[in-house]
Amino acid sequence: MKKITIISIIIIISVSTVFAGGQQDNESVNTVPVAVEVSTDVSAPDWLVENTDDYITVIDCVGNQVTINKPVNTMIAEGMGAVFAAIKALKAEELFVASNDYVMRNEAFFPVIANLPPISEGGAVDYEKIISLDPDLVCIDPFFYHQYEALASEMPIIQLSFESTEAISILGAILGREDEAADFIGWIESYTNVVEERIESLSEYELKDVFFYYGGEYGMSPPPPYGTFGSDNFLKNELIRKAGGRSLSRDIPGDWVAVDPEWVIEQNPKMIIRECYIVSQTPEMGYGVNDLSGAKTLMENISGQPAFESSDAVKTGNVHMLYGDLATDSWFVSLIYLAKWFHPDLFNDLDPDKMHQEYLTRFQRLDFDVSKQGVFAYSAKQ
Repeated sequence: MKKITIISIIIIISVSTVFAGGQQDNESVNTVPVAVEVSTDVSAPDWLVENTDDYITVIDCVGNQVTINKPVNTMIAEGMGAVFAAIKALKAEELFVASNDYVMRNEAFFPVIANLPPISEGGAVDYEKIISLDPDLVCIDPFFYHQYEALASEMPIIQLSFESTEAISILGAILGREDEAADFIGWIESYTNVVEERIESLSEYELKDVFFYYGGEYGMSPPPPYGTFGSDNFLKNELIRKAGGRSLSRDIPGDWVAVDPEWVIEQNPKMIIRECYIVSQTPEMGYGVNDLSGAKTLMENISGQPAFESSDAVKTGNVHMLYGDLATDSWFVSLIYLAKWFHPDLFNDLDPDKMHQEYLTRFQRLDFDVSKQGVFAYSAKQ
């Protein structure tokens, strides 16, 4: 909270005395010093503790107070692609001095960063390499922090989650890219605010019950084949809610959890969303995939599974596949795809592909045409 006071403003007042007949006394001029106090409240965001020319102190997404020296000239990050994509959107990807497994799998989206040396491979963090790089900042998804906690005494580590735009604002302040952050957030909210306003008009009865799942990738649940997201997975549950849905597994304890086929049959999902990640040399979806054959085969597999084949979702063609890294790294883009699937009549004026293209061209600066390249969303009705 700042109080701005203007101490002394000199106001020149010309006092003209009008006499009878319209004559003016132009010699009567008074100079009057007037002290005017203007009080303006400037409220800093809750996460900002102090910001000077030499350093900035912020509260990160897990409540830690972190001080970072300015300027930040080098940085590394760990997690999935959200932080890398955000830094690219802030036009600061030249700050990265290393990549990781995830970025290297997504070279089509991270063509520059993917060619930097990795600081983690196969889940093992190379601490010596990180120390030798001596980055000014380490930005970590909280899910991966336990792997980097040993470095906390060596360098500033900030934990940021990207399920909202706050992390973008924090990064913008840290890197001196406030204008870029404001531009990016403004664009995101030009879409997400429309979705939020319309979803708020729906009754609880009108929300769509969804089975949102993956197939056991990354060893987080045993195949086959029903890995899903429990009550601790705030990111996925919130994404579904924002799009006007309810996850059928939202009350199951845990984060990434497995459910039995019998449970799925009992739920009889009316809509099924399958997330597809890059877990092999021949992925079904992604920026580097240029034909629908893999997605089509996987869709046939989904619809033919015993737990799904008699469901209302399969009977009505409400089975959809979404590129998982899109939902993880660019939730605001996947939100539009989901909202359109959940409530096609409510969002008949929104074009997810158009928004996606704008994001890639304007903020990721990629020479990429989503109408001709990549596979990001696929439906049983296609």
